[in-house]
Amino acid sequence: MSDKNIYLFTAKTFHGLEKILASELKKIGASEIIILKRAVSFKGNIEVMYRANYEVRTDLNILQKITEFTSNTSDELYEKVNLLNWNEDNDLNETFSINKTIH
Repeated sequence: MSDKNIYLFTAKTFHGLEKILASELKKIGASEIIILKRAVSFKGNIEVMYRANYEVRTDLNILQKITEFTSNTSDELYEKVNLLNWNEDNDLNETFSINKTIH
């Protein structure tokens, strides 16, 4: 694959496996690896994402970051989500899931 686009991903894992996961991601070509709590963030192209899903043994999910923002109310969250161009990557016949982290 020759995709030159670089994306930000997060690989989720179990507590205690973060360093092993980071090592596995490095071996498949991931860059800018940061160990988090029960996760590892990294950058890579589409090939790295596919290899992470297929070859890495210690991840639970590979998430691709599409945006980040702060909202203080449910109305503000709804407004900001509606500003995203959902049609750019999805058509009306496709579905997707949303994972959230709330602090």
